[in-house]
Amino acid sequence: MFGLPKFGDGIGLHRIERFLQAHRIDRPALARRSIAVTGTNGKGSTARFITSAIEAAGMRVGCFTSPHLFDVRERFMIGDDMISHEDFDRHTQT
Repeated sequence: MFGLPKFGDGIGLHRIERFLQAHRIDRPALARRSIAVTGTNGKGSTARFITSAIEAAGMRVGCFTSPHLFDVRERFMIGDDMISHEDFDRHTQT
């Protein structure tokens, strides 16, 4: 029993990989350097902390979080800057 993984078949992306392969879903985002923050609580704070650390290393960082607190544009950040009203409107036209 102690040799069994704590979380079913173990922590990792292998279940997602199997799903993507089974459904022939392409993964272009995985070709980019990216970090996914998942879980129940603290994702937004953790994402902003990671963003700050990467920026401190001299890199430019984009961050998407959801939900927003006050303005939907908070979800789309480059550094400390929200997406402009104009860009948001242009990219969200239906």
